[in-house]
Amino acid sequence: MNLFNSDSPIVRFLEKLANVMILNWLTLLCCIPIVTIGPAITAAYWVTLKMVRNEEGGIIQEFFHSFRVNLKQGMVVGLIVLGIAVFFAFDFYYIYQLTQIGGLFDRFVFIALIFFAAVCIMVVNYVWAILAKFNNTTKQLFKTSFAIAVRHILASFVMGVISAAPFLMLFWSPASFTIAVAFYIFFGIPGIAYLQSIFLVRIFDMYIPKNTDEENDEENDEENDEEEEPETLPD
Repeated sequence: MNLFNSDSPIVRFLEKLANVMILNWLTLLCCIPIVTIGPAITAAYWVTLKMVRNEEGGIIQEFFHSFRVNLKQGMVVGLIVLGIAVFFAFDFYYIYQLTQIGGLFDRFVFIALIFFAAVCIMVVNYVWAILAKFNNTTKQLFKTSFAIAVRHILASFVMGVISAAPFLMLFWSPASFTIAVAFYIFFGIPGIAYLQSIFLVRIFDMYIPKNTDEENDEENDEENDEEEEPETLPD
């Protein structure tokens, strides 16, 4: 019977699972206008970072708090990332068509494009979490994300695999396609964000004092939302 106590590992696991599913529905709902994709993903990372630390309050309240705080900058960052994604998608399609002809140079360009796309994926994995937790200009946000991605290259690689694996499974086999679709339906971006947050909280702890981090993560009431400012990440 102890397995089903509120403090048992099984119950805590199921609670986390349910919270990620709720978070996925909230994220999908807020992504519908397209231009709000950035703030929605940022809010998802804000909640998952708290979930990993077991500091989450109400999932809905926490999500919309971050969504409001990061609305303007999140929209700008989201459009930048969307533009980068469209650029790579177009280039991949164009270069792939050329590689079918058999040109050696075209194949070299295709491999180089894969490399740069992988670097961008690793950097973007940090962008949302840093935007959610710290106060930076948009330019500094991308510079800091790149610096941390390079400094923690092994963790960056693992997080890149986590974010890319469900997408690649869509094209691997019929069985993996079904699994990937089920994952996106039930867990989606917040599921990826939660797995990445396991690494992110440890990395962030290297750059900020523990007591400062705890103060920054304290839950505020709605009337104090405007007073809560993210901390600036040290260089």
